[in-house]
Amino acid sequence: GAVWVVGFQELLRLDGDKFRKISEAGYSEIGGTIDEFAVTAGGEVWAATFKGVSHYASIQGADKKWTTEEKAKIGAGDDLLAGIAVDKAGRVWVASTHKLHLRENGAWRDVDVSKAGASSMLFFESLKLAPDESVYALASTALLHVSAAGVVTPVPLGGRSIASYGRLAVASGGALAARDGDNAIVWPAGGSSRVYESRDNKDFAADNIKAVAADDGG
Repeated sequence: GAVWVVGFQELLRLDGDKFRKISEAGYSEIGGTIDEFAVTAGGEVWAATFKGVSHYASIQGADKKWTTEEKAKIGAGDDLLAGIAVDKAGRVWVASTHKLHLRENGAWRDVDVSKAGASSMLFFESLKLAPDESVYALASTALLHVSAAGVVTPVPLGGRSIASYGRLAVASGGALAARDGDNAIVWPAGGSSRVYESRDNKDFAADNIKAVAADDGG
């Protein structure tokens, strides 16, 4: 695979030992700047921006260029886009502030999370693709799992009595990690979640958790 990087208004890829600019990616191309992005195995780029979802790919055999679908078409209204993922089937998953959206066969639709008992006022923070092509959507107070078939189920992460989730990582083996305030939650694949507390240096010392990562060892 390749390493891709988004600058303020440019898209770069690591070729050999140097980064090469692949495309401009600013206001002229996508109407803003990239907040989150995903890259397919074939080198297509899907990006979440303030304006909507932008796609960088060849159009009918021509040179690659950007096309943008605005938030109104996606179904996100005026909400911000919090995450984006693309599965091997080419389906595009997007989390906006209060909704999950799916682009399949060229059309967008909302993913119904109500049957999972999820509140209609969830504030989504992150969206990650799992090794089995399912999707995890992290909100401030809940984690939802969406199977490849579209079945939505809540994941009991645990943590503080009043959750304040943020950040999410999924390892290639299926392990999860998330932040809950100043605590870290780790969920090994096939195991049970464990909360590591930073208060009074109980499990570790940290003033503020900026990010989490999950490795293959869980």
